[in-house]
Amino acid sequence: LLYEIEVMGYTPVIAHVERYFKNVDLDQVREWIRYGYVIQVNIQSFFSSSVHEKRNALELLEHGYIHVLASDSHSMENFRKPSFKQGIAVLNKYADKDEIRKMLKDNPLHILKNEKVESLVRR
Repeated sequence: LLYEIEVMGYTPVIAHVERYFKNVDLDQVREWIRYGYVIQVNIQSFFSSSVHEKRNALELLEHGYIHVLASDSHSMENFRKPSFKQGIAVLNKYADKDEIRKMLKDNPLHILKNEKVESLVRR
């Protein structure tokens, strides 16, 4: 399905990757990145009550496999309110300001402008 989307001229954004696996499959994520797909992680996952979600988000960050951080909020009135302030407080322990800016501002703007996103791959 991802290939079909790519053939139609679109770049797939793989959303909330940290939720797909009990233990994140780094080889699979690396392959998606190699294909040029954009990896998005929910900022709430960095302080999630789900041990798997939190661990996977931190591991993806550690490897630099996140292009975009976003909220899983669907409205301001529901239980999934955006929590960027809390997420950034956690991120400051694991990423520098340039990386955080790239994931929260630069890469989302690249997507809106139909430009290539910048990689954070650390290793």
